Amino acid sequence: MLLGIPIFDTSLVILSRLKRKQPISTGRRDHTYHRFIAMGLRPQYAVGIVHLATLIVSSLAFASLYLPLALALILFIISISIGIILLLWLEPQKTLDDQTN
Repeated sequence: MLLGIPIFDTSLVILSRLKRKQPISTGRRDHTYHRFIAMGLRPQYAVGIVHLATLIVSSLAFASLYLPLALALILFIISISIGIILLLWLEPQKTLDDQTN
């Protein structure tokens, strides 16, 4: 869970590029931050959202160390489920590369 946001962003980019038949190793503006900008958010808010999400997920990871195993597992499953939902929501969003083409 500590690496949840970087793993989420990497997964989003790889799946998006595979879907669009683009090479996954090239630099493009289709990361989570860039998608928030393409949705109309100001850069400060986009950075704030990514940092806030990182803080929340990391805090949940540390909190789960002190929870009973079953409850920590439920928290992890909920976190993964929210991540998948967000991935499905952000994937169809236009990227900055799409807007310039």
